[in-house]
Amino acid sequence: MPKVDKADLEGAIYTREIVQIINKGIDEYYYDIPNNGTVEKVDFEQLVKEYFPMIDISKLVGNIYGEYLNIGLENVEFQCSSDDCDYSIACGAYAIIQSDNSFGEWHNF
Repeated sequence: MPKVDKADLEGAIYTREIVQIINKGIDEYYYDIPNNGTVEKVDFEQLVKEYFPMIDISKLVGNIYGEYLNIGLENVEFQCSSDDCDYSIACGAYAIIQSDNSFGEWHNF
């Protein structure tokens, strides 16, 4: 973590550069854009490791557990949760992945 005053902490973490990268990644993973390796996208795991070293990404992902999985002919539906961070990271996260590996729907309750 950079050494800054408490008032400047948010600006020190969310620099213009990181906000632009995050917004680019959000656009790349948005609905109806395939995630089958044909489109180069932001590597969010690497981004978290590089810019947010205070987050243990392996622990965060390791605490997510599956609640529901439905494999259909046209898509895959799943729901998962985590009790990490008082349920504020992933709680009843639900998604539909379409046959081209794009998200058809996403909710995190």
